[in-house]
Amino acid sequence: MADAFKYAMEARPLTWPEFIRGSWMHGKYVARHKWFVFIAACKLGIPIRGLLHDWHRLLPVEWVPYVIKFRNGPQAGRDKSGHYDPLNTGVKGFDMAWHQHQKRAWHHWQSWCCPTEDGIDRVFEMPMRYRKEMLADWRGAARAQSGSWSPLAHYTANRWRTKLGPQTRAWLEKEIRYVEETDTKTVS
Repeated sequence: MADAFKYAMEARPLTWPEFIRGSWMHGKYVARHKWFVFIAACKLGIPIRGLLHDWHRLLPVEWVPYVIKFRNGPQAGRDKSGHYDPLNTGVKGFDMAWHQHQKRAWHHWQSWCCPTEDGIDRVFEMPMRYRKEMLADWRGAARAQSGSWSPLAHYTANRWRTKLGPQTRAWLEKEIRYVEETDTKTVS
């Protein structure tokens, strides 16, 4: 874990004013996102998961790389759908921090994928509490970034790269009212 912090510090060092400003901007986004996730989690019947959601983002090992990556605001490096490739940001510390975050936070679908020797990921079904937290996370992110509670546009744009078990996918698509005809890419 300390490697993410170490690598983050290898990036162009931030001056104290840049770090304070970046921390303020990142902190505002995290607080806003967590608030919206909490509201969505309450509506899904999991208020405790909403309250504890992403608590580790406040640890220095994640906080510092995020401040460095998003020094220009939470939309930096994202495409129109809000997606960014977190493992190809050019900020080595952030790439590691994001990877650790996904493995530490079981509401990320990536936590339920296991690479195999033949190069094909084995995908496990997510337990309901983590499905609901993932949906609350997506709704909270949509609300914080676009003002809408619906993650449908982001999901439709990224469905082909989102690896979910068949039951998890069916549940999620029912919840977000996904209609397959709107999708132009195939799911792997």
